[in-house]
Amino acid sequence: MTETGDQPYGGQPPYGGQPYGQPGYPAGYGWPGGRPEGTTDPDDLTLPLYNATMGQAVQRFFRNYVNFSGRASKREYWLVALFNLIVYIVMGVLAGLIAVAAGTSDEVPPTIIVVLILVGLYGLAVLLPQLALGVRRLHDANQSGLWLLFLLVRTIGSITWLVVGLLSPNPLGVQYDRR
Repeated sequence: MTETGDQPYGGQPPYGGQPYGQPGYPAGYGWPGGRPEGTTDPDDLTLPLYNATMGQAVQRFFRNYVNFSGRASKREYWLVALFNLIVYIVMGVLAGLIAVAAGTSDEVPPTIIVVLILVGLYGLAVLLPQLALGVRRLHDANQSGLWLLFLLVRTIGSITWLVVGLLSPNPLGVQYDRR
């Protein structure tokens, strides 16, 4: 068939054949197309939960409050982002409804101030867990958590959160697991 025998593509098995051997990857990962080791138990906070539901992801988010070691799956990251977005939207709608009910007076109703304080307190409450989740997400992609220092630069920071969320898991990220 070819110079290398029955195997096309320079002796490599065709796609769908035996997994390509990748030096440096732990055994059993069949890279490319494999997935790093994760957990199926939502209570196991030492490994990422790749098939998390929103409730499980949010629970793990708050249970890993300021844990900067280990890994977090892409699904966990985005479900927590969606949950936080929903919380902010609900609080914003609530503030808007209070403003409409207050009418067109020149004073700001005290209830709006209370809602805005609650929004600020919630933002402060999730700041550290959000940073910890970002670091764990970077670890799942086999990247250093120090990449989040780009968040200190405003124009790069907003893009950084998007990039962190889009990174694919990397089997070499197991080096960051807490065992």
